Amino acid sequence: MPVQSRASSTARMFNERRSAERGSGSASAAVRFPEGGTAECRVRNVSGKGARLTFKIELRLPQKFQLKIGGERNWRDVAVRWRRGNDAGVSFEAPARKGWFR
Repeated sequence: MPVQSRASSTARMFNERRSAERGSGSASAAVRFPEGGTAECRVRNVSGKGARLTFKIELRLPQKFQLKIGGERNWRDVAVRWRRGNDAGVSFEAPARKGWFR
């Protein structure tokens, strides 16, 4: 294995801040905002603790909102952890449930 490849894989390992492993893939999802309104997005790199969301356009997201992934029955409370263009990283605040914000 070339030294350059080893160095870049080591750099990726040390730059990783996720506490749970995420699987790659893509699923449709719905976002529900606390002030009302909804938006559609794609969910990527989902884990038990969070996910990466991709929107068709750049949105001004509130710090907390709700997310329903694919065919799930319940909404999840999520908090924005980072934003970059049309993408946002969110953490799941609580297990999926039927209610609204606490």
